[in-house]
Amino acid sequence: MTKHRPFLGILAAVALMLGLAAGVAPQAAAEDPPLSLELTSAPETLVGGEDATMTFSIDALSSLAVLTVDVSTGWQVSPSRQLVAPGETSKSVTLRAPISGEGATVTVGLYAASGDYAAMATYIPLAPALAPLDIAGVVAWDSAEPAEGGTIPGNGLVTAAIDGDVSTFWHTQWQPDDSPHPHFIVLDLGSVQTVHSFVYVPRGYSTCEYPNNATACNGQIVDFELHAGAGTFGERTVAELQGYSFAQPEDATYSLIKADSFSSADTAPKTVTFDEPVTTRYLKLVSLSAVPDNANGAEDYPGGQPWAHAAELEVIGALTGSSPELPDVAPTPRVVVAPAAASAGTSVNVSGGGFEAEASVTVTLGGEPVAFGMVDLSGLFFTSMVLPEDLPLGAVTLTASDGANSASTAVTVVDTTVPAIQAVAATSGRVGTALSIAVKATDDSLPLTYSAAGLPPGVRINAATGVISGTPTVDGVFNVTVTVRDAQENEATVSFKVTVAKKAAPTPSPTPTQPAKFVRTAPYTLEGKHLLNGRNWTTTCEPYSQTERCRTEIWATVVKMEDGQFVRESGWAFNNLTYLPYMTRQAWKGNPLGDLGSTTNGVFTSGGRQWRTECDTAATGRGACRSYTWTTVYAATPKASGGYAFSQSNEWVFNNIVMFGAPSWR
Repeated sequence: MTKHRPFLGILAAVALMLGLAAGVAPQAAAEDPPLSLELTSAPETLVGGEDATMTFSIDALSSLAVLTVDVSTGWQVSPSRQLVAPGETSKSVTLRAPISGEGATVTVGLYAASGDYAAMATYIPLAPALAPLDIAGVVAWDSAEPAEGGTIPGNGLVTAAIDGDVSTFWHTQWQPDDSPHPHFIVLDLGSVQTVHSFVYVPRGYSTCEYPNNATACNGQIVDFELHAGAGTFGERTVAELQGYSFAQPEDATYSLIKADSFSSADTAPKTVTFDEPVTTRYLKLVSLSAVPDNANGAEDYPGGQPWAHAAELEVIGALTGSSPELPDVAPTPRVVVAPAAASAGTSVNVSGGGFEAEASVTVTLGGEPVAFGMVDLSGLFFTSMVLPEDLPLGAVTLTASDGANSASTAVTVVDTTVPAIQAVAATSGRVGTALSIAVKATDDSLPLTYSAAGLPPGVRINAATGVISGTPTVDGVFNVTVTVRDAQENEATVSFKVTVAKKAAPTPSPTPTQPAKFVRTAPYTLEGKHLLNGRNWTTTCEPYSQTERCRTEIWATVVKMEDGQFVRESGWAFNNLTYLPYMTRQAWKGNPLGDLGSTTNGVFTSGGRQWRTECDTAATGRGACRSYTWTTVYAATPKASGGYAFSQSNEWVFNNIVMFGAPSWR
């Protein structure tokens, strides 16, 4: 990699002659990693007159740099010069192609103020800008039908094929007799042009008055030939253009460009793209066949109608000329200090860009001159300086000026003094006994942050206060190191030992009284079948959260509603649910079956039904809650005459009871 430092020797000489501030010594830049410059995005090709973006990735900048982009004649780029600061990794430019001409070689250079540079080049091909060419007129044709004019003057004439209006059309003769194929029309481009394609626009199907074809107007061309022509065609007068035909000159010659068929499935424009661009003044379209009669009862021409028509004929060619000017923005002067934050008395590098080439630059710090430099041909300069010892902490303005241009930035003077920590004596403690050690430190850059390594398990340090506290859980000797960091990231450490003794043997405790156990009873909390008070009961229990839930059923006759009729039915019927006392009242918090605080005055809704809970009442007794659900109850009352009188009502029906206790009651 080649270096270019045309100003460094001059810088040293100027510094000696003018005399720098105390402690300032100009010096060459240190060796940096090679600059990295890569093309990350660019157009594969660019159409004439269009813009595109080119993007470059940049790496390893240690000083301000200038990115230069040069392009071939006729092409434009903006900005052609722009500054790149350390840390910036991507830059883009706008590339504008000429309307016509050749492709561009794009040459890119990255020049750092420190002296390093990187370069690259790439080629962007130019694609022609295509657009409809002006057609000077029609100079020869074999047939036209003025009678097509009707209420639209010009319809049927050859001029309607090039008038730019798709609602008018040229049509071959049909009265008094049909003029058979082939038909032709010769277009004059006014001068020799480079032609890339040709467009045939048929009449729109909705504009046909009496179409004899299902998808196209009468005379839509199918088979065709397209020729490039030459000869003494001349120009046609207005009267001639209103005629049925005009013959080709005897010296007319043609070369075939394309022979093909247009689709007759629709009336959309049909484009003929040439295999190679054709240079010609005259184009001859020959219609060899047209769509057949196959609709509206027409059947005279099942093999193809004798007519030809065209709503519009277009010739597509390459544009010429120049592109609009792309403004090139000159870089604004800029100055960079690296590192941007340093302590007083240390050296920093100053680089700038966007200055007058070969001008001298004065660098001031807080308004006082501290360094000088010379601008190279790229508008860059580079120098080094030592920050004065007496600079206060905080930001100070650094300015570079060449007399006509100036730029400023901030240099932050930071504290590099580490915190002062008081010595910490060795400390003793015991497992199970609280321990506290205060680590004290002072510093000008607050706040301080404390961290520790090697602390006994169970002991931590407060990051803000430095107080070590906690209850050790393991005995032994621990080598502890505390790190104190100030607001400027300066660190200091202190180390000490903490000896933790084993826990003292505990005084024997009296044998605790075993807690009472819950005794299950029939029929609600004891599993199995029971005969009680002359009734049959059955109870099953299952785990529920931290307790058990027992479901009790009784053999009974119940009233049900089936098919709109009340019926009596004997069998096992649900009686209630009992939640055993293996959970504390606190453990039921949030469950409305055992926590009135989770209800609205005891009422709540669950599963689409309304519920009511009461706790510690005469019905529940202390240490329990009962829940009821609002439901429809059917009843059967014996009648004196025999049979039953049935009724239904909505009322609160007992559902479950929650008994509070503790896990130890199992």
